[in-house]
Amino acid sequence: MLMGRSPFKIRYTEKRIDENSNKVLTKERIEVRFALEHRQYLPAKRPRNNQSYKPIMLKIQSFFNLITELRVSKHNIDKTYWIIEVTSLNKLNLLFNI
Repeated sequence: MLMGRSPFKIRYTEKRIDENSNKVLTKERIEVRFALEHRQYLPAKRPRNNQSYKPIMLKIQSFFNLITELRVSKHNIDKTYWIIEVTSLNKLNLLFNI
């Protein structure tokens, strides 16, 4: 179950044509993206108990057959997150065939 903000990003690009040359400047397209973002460490009451979420994020990344490194995003000064983004339609279908 996915909670919080929607992990799906949808972008629509309108077709644009140069009026003088009739050349296509941008193609019309719709892009769908699945983005999973999770903090890097389980918050702990004691610093030595910090556990990384990297192993589970790597398993999720493997499920989608992604070969890139896990991306990292930093929020504020002290919050760092792992990010997995899926854009391939074939890989996105894995979400719906579970």
